[in-house]
Amino acid sequence: MERVLGDDHSVTLANRYDLTVWRRDPTHPAGIATALEQLLEDVIRVVGPDDDLTLNIQEDIDRFRDQATDADTP
Repeated sequence: MERVLGDDHSVTLANRYDLTVWRRDPTHPAGIATALEQLLEDVIRVVGPDDDLTLNIQEDIDRFRDQATDADTP
């Protein structure tokens, strides 16, 4: 996708989001949150802070951070 549409195309960013979530390791939710935070910077820069993709990524980051915190709590 990146070669055809470019790194900053909204479809490329949406595909990066999908791949990040689909390839996650369920035993390491903090890792997925970190990967999504890196993607979030690009998404905000390209589509803005109020776009649905931005909001979905932010919700997922919160969810995976909560899961990581729960996993660390005995």
